[in-house]
Amino acid sequence: MVEAVQSKNLKWAIAHQKRMCPDVQLAKKLIFEDGLIGDVLELRGRGKEDHRAGGEDLIVLGTHIFDLMLYFMGRAHWCASNIAVDGKPATKSDVHQPSEPLGPILGNQIQSTFGFDNAVPGFFATRKNKDGNGGRWGLDIYGSKGIVKIRMEVFPEIYWKETSSWLPTGENQKSWVRLPGHVELSGDDPSSIMNAFAIDDLLEAIEEDRQPGVSLESGRDSYEMIQAVYAAYINGGRIDLPLKDRRHPLVAWSE
Repeated sequence: MVEAVQSKNLKWAIAHQKRMCPDVQLAKKLIFEDGLIGDVLELRGRGKEDHRAGGEDLIVLGTHIFDLMLYFMGRAHWCASNIAVDGKPATKSDVHQPSEPLGPILGNQIQSTFGFDNAVPGFFATRKNKDGNGGRWGLDIYGSKGIVKIRMEVFPEIYWKETSSWLPTGENQKSWVRLPGHVELSGDDPSSIMNAFAIDDLLEAIEEDRQPGVSLESGRDSYEMIQAVYAAYINGGRIDLPLKDRRHPLVAWSE
């Protein structure tokens, strides 16, 4: 699909609107240009961990976390993962169809690590648990001087704390605060406002003959990270990216 679109110089945007939010773009500038939290040391993401915790969460909500990792760090070079069902290693017999038409899924306890440039690791996990309120869905970026936390509300909520020790509280530690230059968003239809950011950018991309901010290529890369979680587990724990075998790992495993 990507090759077909590129061959005709078409512009295609997908529904990864979070990266188009002004505060998300501000966070990238503050972290990587202005050094807000010093050297980036690692990223930690989680799914919603509601009734879909595990494989379904990985696809439906994890894709947005992976897209943010790509937005901040670029493409990953490898993936390592572990997948379990109620505490036991997942097997072929655990592959099943989810409640939504997403293709096969596996596991209700998933932990994965991705390797980015400069050996920076990005973690993603989703685990069945009694809480299941979805409040942890987001991405945390840990640096040598502080932490930035992104929670995936319709309008992403972003806070940061200046702390080299990553302590949540304590003497001489600042409280969690909004980013410097935070842009307040409001409206009766937040989803439409977020969609408008992506649509406006798509129209500008057509006029300027450039890739949209939420391009088909970035969508492919996010989806590949999802498949890499399965492929790494099946492969013994780790696999290089991009994936050489383009088949769905769970389908190929079951053949």
